[in-house]
Amino acid sequence: MLHNVAPLANDMILTKLLSRLLSRTPGVPVDELLRRGYELQQAGNTTVAERNYREALRAEAGNADAHYLLGALLGERGAFSEAGTHLDCALALKPENAGAHAARGNVFLMLEQRAAATASYEQALRLDPASAVAHFNLGLLLQMSGERERAFRQFERAYELAPDIPDLLKNLTLSYI
Repeated sequence: MLHNVAPLANDMILTKLLSRLLSRTPGVPVDELLRRGYELQQAGNTTVAERNYREALRAEAGNADAHYLLGALLGERGAFSEAGTHLDCALALKPENAGAHAARGNVFLMLEQRAAATASYEQALRLDPASAVAHFNLGLLLQMSGERERAFRQFERAYELAPDIPDLLKNLTLSYI
């Protein structure tokens, strides 16, 4: 009985309901679900973004981009096992996806599997040498391993590509000192 609810609460209920309906609308093209999910993720609404990615996978289980986006999101949330499964699936379907290799590297790094993380970042850079994030993350990994000169080169390249990466200058300076 919504007539007993205050008007503001009514608006909130309707907004939430519409959000759920829109994110689960049958027949919405997979590309649209992925686009919406990505926009929501960038806006900080990771719960609805995840719902969109999962809906895309229900509609098209073999969609490499949906596996990649969901895997990257889950990795950021700390669900490393499920993230790895989705990223492995994305890479099996589309091995040339540099972003998926970099995201897989992030998962390996968080699991303290440094050799696997290094291999993933290096593969991402072979596929996309202009990936500032992959250069930066490889630099962090090299810095942790004590390889300051190689780390410096990675941070330097990341800075050339995207000088606005948070903490880049700090890490660049630390690898040089």
